[in-house]
Amino acid sequence: MTANSVELSRSGGSVVTGTTTEGCDSAANHEVAVKASSFGLFNVLVIAIMLPASLSSVFSTTSMSYVFPIAQCDLNLTVDDKGLLNSVTYFGMLVSGFLWGVLTDLFGRRKLLVFLFFFEGIMVILTGFSQYFAYLAAAKFVEGIVITGGVSTVLTYTNEFHSAYHRTFIPVINGIYSNLASIVLPLVGWSLFTDSMNLSLLNDGMLLRSWNIFLFVTAIPSFVAFVFYMILPESPKFLMTVGKREEALEVFRTMFRINTRRSRDEYPVSLF
Repeated sequence: MTANSVELSRSGGSVVTGTTTEGCDSAANHEVAVKASSFGLFNVLVIAIMLPASLSSVFSTTSMSYVFPIAQCDLNLTVDDKGLLNSVTYFGMLVSGFLWGVLTDLFGRRKLLVFLFFFEGIMVILTGFSQYFAYLAAAKFVEGIVITGGVSTVLTYTNEFHSAYHRTFIPVINGIYSNLASIVLPLVGWSLFTDSMNLSLLNDGMLLRSWNIFLFVTAIPSFVAFVFYMILPESPKFLMTVGKREEALEVFRTMFRINTRRSRDEYPVSLF
């Protein structure tokens, strides 16, 4: 081992730097490895991909508020119907919140994110085909079940690529993205809502109006997030937690190469 290298034991028992040994646990091992990979382009990309994820979340939970004024006659919505449609997504989030934490630790952050954002996009598309109140309410309920997993897992996944210092900025950036989404959504509605947009399908059996198209458009961030999380690697902390330390090392080496523009072999941490 070179003078400036760091070795992390499987048990997380010690960190060796030069001739100095300090006791630490597995969390500290992850922290050392993250710091050694530096902060750079890779981290910026991971943070940037939070944007479509945040757009997806905000669009799913607030899109109905923009649909009501133009869709209330098409769906014969009462005041009670509007209240239910506005809250049913949150009901879905409430009943499923505990589930996603368990599944994230069982199957991994990335796998779950890929599944959730793809399924979320599909659910939004299905919501866009709504012709009846009951169908729309059921679709939004399922959408709420799915989106709550994405919201929590994105933050966990992003944090685990960053050191303690940079992790403090992740919630702030996520908040900025959410506020930006709240600006983008009404602009999308303003550009699409019109009484003159009518698309007939299935021999006039299904009529799609501008609010249906609006819902289709709100699925775009989910599919964008799906594509990017397909490309990104699994969280190195999760890999270390389940004993896949060699795979975690490969992720850290990739981060190091992208962030520093140096060879992967120069990464100063080895796992054994």
